[in-house]
Amino acid sequence: MRNRIPKKISTTLKSPDDLVEAMKNAREKLEKAETLRLKGMLDKAEKICFSVLRDHPKYYGAAHTMGLIYADKHDHEKAAQYLNRAAILHPKSWKTLVALAVEYTLVSAHVLAMNAAHDALKLAPDKTEVHTTLAEVFLAIKDYENARDHFQLAKELDAKFFEAGQGYIRASLELGEYQNAANECQRLYEIHPLSLNLAFICYRVPSEFIASNILEAVELFILSGKRKPDESEINWTFLLCSVLEKRKQYKASWVEARKANLLKLSGNETISALELKDIKIRVNWLKKNVTSINKKPCIKNEAPNTLFIFGPSRSGKTSLESLLGQHPDLKRGYENQIVNTAIRTGYHEAGLIPVKTLSYLPVQFQSIVTDLYLQYLNELIEKFSTFTITTPGFIWDAPFFHLAIPNTHYVFVKRNKSDLMWKIFSRNYRSGNLYSYDLKTLNEYIDLYYDIIDLMQQMLPNTTMVVYYDEIIHSPQKTCDRVFDFCGLSVHKLYKNKLNGDIGCSDPYKVFMQELIDQ
Repeated sequence: MRNRIPKKISTTLKSPDDLVEAMKNAREKLEKAETLRLKGMLDKAEKICFSVLRDHPKYYGAAHTMGLIYADKHDHEKAAQYLNRAAILHPKSWKTLVALAVEYTLVSAHVLAMNAAHDALKLAPDKTEVHTTLAEVFLAIKDYENARDHFQLAKELDAKFFEAGQGYIRASLELGEYQNAANECQRLYEIHPLSLNLAFICYRVPSEFIASNILEAVELFILSGKRKPDESEINWTFLLCSVLEKRKQYKASWVEARKANLLKLSGNETISALELKDIKIRVNWLKKNVTSINKKPCIKNEAPNTLFIFGPSRSGKTSLESLLGQHPDLKRGYENQIVNTAIRTGYHEAGLIPVKTLSYLPVQFQSIVTDLYLQYLNELIEKFSTFTITTPGFIWDAPFFHLAIPNTHYVFVKRNKSDLMWKIFSRNYRSGNLYSYDLKTLNEYIDLYYDIIDLMQQMLPNTTMVVYYDEIIHSPQKTCDRVFDFCGLSVHKLYKNKLNGDIGCSDPYKVFMQELIDQ
């Protein structure tokens, strides 16, 4: 039986010349769509690209361009779908894989993002964009060391690629490697004209590490007010706030801080309120049920210790972890997600709806989480006996970790409340931390954190300790000795290194904050 040819094709493509002409028209349409996309005319570009895909569903270029159009529209789910389609059609395109990795990262599909980035690396190991994208994925999963290393490789391939240098500074700051970050700022400053992005990243480096001429240039640039239309008003305003504070223009700095936080919170008010409400519910439940919670810790003699270091942003937990990381038997985990992964997988294997907390997991299934956690931990910890985790979101689940995570210890970092509030309120976060953009919400958040500390000291006094920010900054060796002894490590002499000890909160801000909270 003769194969039937669809009517549309049989009438329109009567010869090979017709096919050639059709593909030529498709390419011309696609070029037009790409031109419109670059001009920001996304709806028109989408319409044209859709028509090409309708007639040529296996046209790789059209799927790729459609993915970029949706990426520009900030519809990252659809962008990932089309870019994945393009990658299937043309698996040798490293550019498609890079774009796909970016979109997967933006929708928190980190495993898929990592796979796409590694596939791109196999195809194009000498491309700066590939290493930078892979580094960004590592940043997203809080693997700062690998992120730093791939940003470094990107820099070596193209010394003038700004995004690589910028990313290297971000990763170095997360690692507490302030001098490395400062050196990279100096390098970028010498080869790039001063811009908002460069000014912003340079000003994040503690002032005692960075050259005074750079700081002066940044300050004059920001005070000039010469913001370009395509530069972020939020970033500019936060940076202006910091510059004015340094110059002791406290009232003006406070005005800019309020303005910046209102801009940041805009459109997220409902989410912020719901997040705080959820935390309140969990903390209040814990207060009422603290006596009935199982306080028997999960202990496995052969297993490594897990040291949770808790504290809000700017509390000093990263500085403490950096100091503790000098111990030869301790491995820094940063904001590692293996606890969440083990819990979610445990729920799945128990046939339950996955969530992120142990509080609802039936006792009989806790051993599943224990085994999964140890499996993941052993893959990471190598020869070390203690593993640190600083993930902020874990604070609210801390009272349950001892049930399934073996050999746990908890260190809570406390800082003067006014200092902490101002340092958080004047900081522009890349993502999350919605509680920080409203002062009343921020005040409540910190109070809830203090409540958790009290509950943990009541529940697990032998495995919970409090460290104060001032102790970390002014007596680092003594503080670390206490922590080492607390979690069963031998005392280890620290290298002399400079910590990021900021000045805290000046008195005028305390007045402004109190006035606002009292309203």
